[in-house]
Amino acid sequence: VRKVMRATKIQDVSERLIKHLSNGYKQRGGLAGAMIGDPEILILDEPTVGLDPKQIIEIRSLIRDLSKEHTILLSSHIMQEVSAVCNQIMIINQGKLILSDVPENIPGHIAQTNDLTFKAKGNKELIRSLVDKLENVTYSKVLNTGEPEIYQIELSSLVEFDLREEIFYLFAEAKCPILEMSLKVPTLEEVFLRLTGEGTRQYGGKMTKQEKKKMKAKLEKEEA
Repeated sequence: VRKVMRATKIQDVSERLIKHLSNGYKQRGGLAGAMIGDPEILILDEPTVGLDPKQIIEIRSLIRDLSKEHTILLSSHIMQEVSAVCNQIMIINQGKLILSDVPENIPGHIAQTNDLTFKAKGNKELIRSLVDKLENVTYSKVLNTGEPEIYQIELSSLVEFDLREEIFYLFAEAKCPILEMSLKVPTLEEVFLRLTGEGTRQYGGKMTKQEKKKMKAKLEKEEA
C-alpha cells in the first residue's frame, strides 16, 4: 500500500475521505486502487476528464511514470492527451481497427503532399523567380508580410519530395536569407477525422477505395 501511495503521490491525503478530495486526487486514488494487485496491464478510460490544467499535467506525468513498469491501455477522445503520453496509437472506428502505428508514423498515413512555409528576405521578383526554378512543386504562393523585403512563401510538393535542402542552397546562392522555415505536419486530430471519413479535402478528404484496401492489407500483415 505504501509503495502504491508513493507511486501515485497521495501520501499527503492518506487520512482523508475520498469524497472530500479534489478531482485530481480522486483520479490518483482510483489509479492506486487499480494498482494494489500489481497488474501487468492498466486500462484507463478518459483519465483526465474534469480536471484542471495543473491536474491534467500531473496525471499525464503519473501515467508516463507508471508505463515504465506496467502496460497501459489508454482510451481517450482527447487527441492532445494521446499525443502527449502514448507510444503506440490505435484508431478504432465503428468497432473496427483502422490504424495502428507509432506516433511519428501517424501523419504519413494521410499526407499526400509536403506543405512547406518559409520566410525569405529579398526582392519579390527575384524570390518568385527562385521559386519557379524549383522542380516537383505542385503549388506555390509568394505573400507580403508587411515587413520591408520580407515575404512568406508557401509551397507544396508530392510527399516523396523534400524540398528544404534544395531551397536552402538555392536561396543562399542568390543571397536571399531564409529567416524561418516549417514543414506542415498533419495533427492527430486531422488524421483521426480523415481516417474516420469526417475530414476535409485539405489532406485529400475521405479515404479512397484503394487507400482503404492498402490500409486493410497493412493491418492484416501486421496481425499475421
